[in-house]
Amino acid sequence: MHNKEIKLVAKEFIQGIRESLTSKEIKEVIKKNETPEYKGCCATHDYLDANMVMEKALEKAGVKSFTEEVPETEAWDESIGIVNRAWDMAKKVKFDGRQIDV
Repeated sequence: MHNKEIKLVAKEFIQGIRESLTSKEIKEVIKKNETPEYKGCCATHDYLDANMVMEKALEKAGVKSFTEEVPETEAWDESIGIVNRAWDMAKKVKFDGRQIDV
C-alpha cells in the first residue's frame, strides 16, 4: 500500500465532501466524529452516501476500487486498506485537504 495513493484518495475524498456538504454540516461532522459514538465510523454518512464520494475519490486519484476486485483477495484487501486509511486521514485533518502534502 502506497502512502502517496492514500494521500491522493484522502484529498479527493475531502474535496468531494466539501463540495457536497455545507460548512455548517462539515463542522457538525467534525464534532460528531470526536465523540465515542462515532469511533470507528464517520458522521459524513449522516448527511450523504459517503461511500459514493469515496468511490469518486478513488476514480479521480486513479486507484482501482475494491468494488472492481474479487472479494477476499489480496488486491481487494489492499483496496479496502487504502479506503480505510484515506478515510482516517481525512477525519484526522478534520476534512482540511491543505494539511495533506502529496
